[in-house]
Amino acid sequence: VAETINTEMDIYPNPVSDQLTIKAPVAGMLQIISVTGQLMYSEVDTATLPGNLQIDVSKFSPGIYYLIFRGETAFSTKMFVKN
Repeated sequence: VAETINTEMDIYPNPVSDQLTIKAPVAGMLQIISVTGQLMYSEVDTATLPGNLQIDVSKFSPGIYYLIFRGETAFSTKMFVKN
């Protein structure tokens, strides 16, 4: 049985207006969910990770969002604010 590790992931800037940068240590799946539970963004295979991934959030309504990252052995959730 593989162990899942809560992996630290950096997101910036927070709050964000246009481009959200995500830095994760491993490749995996990424989702952005609104506080109402609406799926706003999904990337099944973050091939650019590990490293930096930029997501355009300029068309998101202002508010609070949750970024969920799932890798083969890693998991992380972060909250960010869209201005």
